[in-house]
Parts: sequence; C-alpha cells; structure tokens
Amino acid sequence: MANINVRDYIDESYGLFINNEFQSSGSGETLTVTNPANGEDLAKVARAGKEDVDKAVQAAHDAFDSWSKISKAERADYLLEISRRIHEKAEHLATVESLQNGKPYRETSTIDVPQAANQFKYFASVLTTDEGTVNEIDENTMSLVVNEPVGVVGAVVAWNFPILLASWKLGPALAAGNTVVIQPSSSLLHVPVTLEEETLDDSVREGLSFATEKLDELYALKQLFNENDDTLYNELKAQYERFESQSFKQLHPELPVTSVTRFH
Repeated sequence: MANINVRDYIDESYGLFINNEFQSSGSGETLTVTNPANGEDLAKVARAGKEDVDKAVQAAHDAFDSWSKISKAERADYLLEISRRIHEKAEHLATVESLQNGKPYRETSTIDVPQAANQFKYFASVLTTDEGTVNEIDENTMSLVVNEPVGVVGAVVAWNFPILLASWKLGPALAAGNTVVIQPSSSLLHVPVTLEEETLDDSVREGLSFATEKLDELYALKQLFNENDDTLYNELKAQYERFESQSFKQLHPELPVTSVTRFH
C-alpha cells in the first residue's frame, strides 16, 4: 500500500451520481476526502444541496417505473452480475477502501469487499425463492399477501464499513424492485467510486443516486447518537414519528440493540 500511485485507483474529483451520470452540485461546492492513515488529500467530491437531492429522488422515481416491473429472475441476474464484478475487481476495490477509510488492506481484501459481493449474491437467491401467501378464510373469502416494491429508498451509509454497509442496503432494496438514493459519509468516496464505476450495469445505475452531504432530513437521526442520556429514546421516537408523518413511507433507523428493544 505504501508504494501505490493513488491516481491509478482514484480520480482527482467526482461529481454527484444522478440519473446515470456524474454531475456538479448546484452550488458548485466540494468536499475534500483525505486518507485518514496519513492525511493525504485523495479527491474532491461534489457537495450536495437540497436541490441536488430533489433531482436525485426524481431520477430514482423515474427509474422505478421500469426497474420495479422487470421479473424477479432478471433482477436476480443483475445482482449476481454485480457480485461477480465485485469479485473480479476485488484488488482494486479493497485498495480504494483502504485509502479512503484507513483500514489495513488485509481487512478490506478479506472482509469488506468479499462480504459485499456475497450480500448481492445472497439477496439474488432470496429473491428467486420469495413467495407470497394465500389463505382461504372460508368458501367465499380468500386472503392474498403479495410482496411489492415500495418505491424510492433513502439510505444513509456510515464511514466504518463503506462498501459492505452499502451492499447491505442496496442488495435487498434492489432485489425487491426499489430504486435507491444513497447518502454516503461525507468523509468518503466509497459508493460512487467502488460500486458505480466498477460494478454496476447501466440498467441498475439509472435507479441509483448518490448525494454526499449531511442534509438535515437524512442526518437528524444520526445526530441524536451524540447524546447518551435518558431522553434519547423520546427524542428518537419523536423524530421517527415526524418523518413518517411527512414524506417517508417507512423509516428503519440503525440503532444499537439496547435502543431497538425500546421500540417494542
């Protein structure tokens, strides 16, 4: 790792990936991503504003019309192809993960990247075996349960396992026929560099958008974890209810187990 040429792996700058292309942010502002191991600047990344997020969500809505209608078998094929390409590009992806995250290469090459590939493979297999249910209530009544995509999924990905955490969220969302807007950590390149450029097919790319910035609506829940007092649960529950009462269909915050149990 010490003797590599960073530019063999990472470009000098990246835009926001919206509607199958990289583009500048509306404000023109950028964030600088550095290597935490040595402080070296790696690249400039466009900093998204609310208008950029609106564009990303609209692009994902537009792509949902087609992506949600393709067969389960075809979606599974796409996920398997993503898994195959991650394995094929494993050395490159593991190096990028190490550069932007500061982890040892032995960890990114044996855990982060191969496990990310396995996530897409796993959800491809789950998808092809998924079934609804039919319950006969009486001779005149039948209950049908059909699993359907919900629409555009907003996903927040943390800094500590970038490609792996992204795969946890992209895998099931894409498998279910949803499209995705991802907010990566503002200190990382990870999703645009590691997934978009190296592994995704054009048909999948059209349903993905990446907006890099700690925007109020997506970041508010994360801010709550700076507090460890007894008011955390009530504050989090209030945020949860406020979000669901507005534009979110469903909200699934990542919480420590001790906090999750407090919802039940």
